Amino acid sequence: MRNPLIAVAILLLTTAPSFGLDISDKLKIGGEFRYRHEIIDRDDAVTQHRHRIRGKLFFDAVVNNQTNLIIHFTTGPGGIQETNQTLDEGFSTKNFDLDAAFVRLAPSDVPGMIIQGGKMLSNLVRPGNSELIWDTKIRPEGLALNYKAKLNDKSNLLWAGNFYWIEERSDDEDSYVFTPQLVWELNPGTAVNRLILGGSYFFYDNIKGRSPFWDAELSYGNTLDADDNYAADFELVEILAALDINSGKIPLNFFFDYVNNTAADSLNTGWSGGVQVNKLDKKGSWQVIYKYRTAEADAVIGLFTDSQFRDALPNTDGHEFSLWWTAMDNVVLAATTQAGEYAGHEDFWKLKLDFIAKF
Repeated sequence: MRNPLIAVAILLLTTAPSFGLDISDKLKIGGEFRYRHEIIDRDDAVTQHRHRIRGKLFFDAVVNNQTNLIIHFTTGPGGIQETNQTLDEGFSTKNFDLDAAFVRLAPSDVPGMIIQGGKMLSNLVRPGNSELIWDTKIRPEGLALNYKAKLNDKSNLLWAGNFYWIEERSDDEDSYVFTPQLVWELNPGTAVNRLILGGSYFFYDNIKGRSPFWDAELSYGNTLDADDNYAADFELVEILAALDINSGKIPLNFFFDYVNNTAADSLNTGWSGGVQVNKLDKKGSWQVIYKYRTAEADAVIGLFTDSQFRDALPNTDGHEFSLWWTAMDNVVLAATTQAGEYAGHEDFWKLKLDFIAKF
């Protein structure tokens, strides 16, 4: 077997007494399967229909009362954020690779602090799970620090400081990103359940004049110079806000995310906003989400932004509407439609129909 970690995962699963439960007081296992039918219609291509699957396995091992080891596996063809496998190529086998592997330390001497290292899930606050700057599937690599300071009974201050390596080069300076974030959180306990206001700074170093990340031949919508290298640096200022309220028995969540690339002279702004109605929990629950997104060509790094919204291209604006329903315990059905315009002239439309089962 080409990946020894996968062999370990299979061994753990075959020896576990049950799925979705603690197999001991030291190890938890979880997973997810998604089947998707997707329809894509663009001005520059024929209408595309495809069936896709995604599988995930999660392992969380307790080292001691302050330390956890987390390992995730996922399907996908490899790359930055593609976890779907299209059903094609003559029944060929599909890849199943390492998605995350990191250590999480919560020092008992400093309550509210969490330190992480490795290839990890993002630890930043995202209003409405915003994917304006980074897709939720991005697994940054490096070091991360979070601290939650209690101001009073109803408010907290959330701070994050991360240092992630993007590209290591033997013949040039490395590319990396430093991402401090500060968020104020208010929980008044009345009709307003939660209010967050905050900001982030994404300082990317050694970007301008270097070839695009991951695939040197693809710009993912960003402006390139005459040598096909990044034409701008990226120093992003983010402003974010979210408001959770009760409207009768139906909770509402309003969210807003704004970004400006202060290192670019033009084509440097973007924003996203929307509303979530109700939430998924028990069988029969439902949820409706509406989002609007717009981003100019150099507002964000195209490789890292929402991969499902016009294939991770900035210079795009459009709408997304989704409906979610918990059909039975741990099984969700979802329908999502996206429509918008790329580069001011190319229309696109996408429909995603999902069956999701978790354990």
